[in-house]
Amino acid sequence: FQIVNLRDIAKLEVNTVDASVMFDNGLIRSTLKPIKVLGDGQLDTVIDVTASAFSASAKDKIKKAGGSAIVL
Repeated sequence: FQIVNLRDIAKLEVNTVDASVMFDNGLIRSTLKPIKVLGDGQLDTVIDVTASAFSASAKDKIKKAGGSAIVL
């Protein structure tokens, strides 16, 4: 897995995050490898995140902020 933390996603200031957005912003090196989102950091905005996997804390924080964690 390529690991991405919520704190890095929160800095993007977008409403929807997927592999192409993460790649374009330098959070991952390849759109072809699986991505796992971890719950390190805070999320205060509604963001819909699409990834291969999520930690339990990442899912919880995304949903509490009003967003959705979409598993590929």
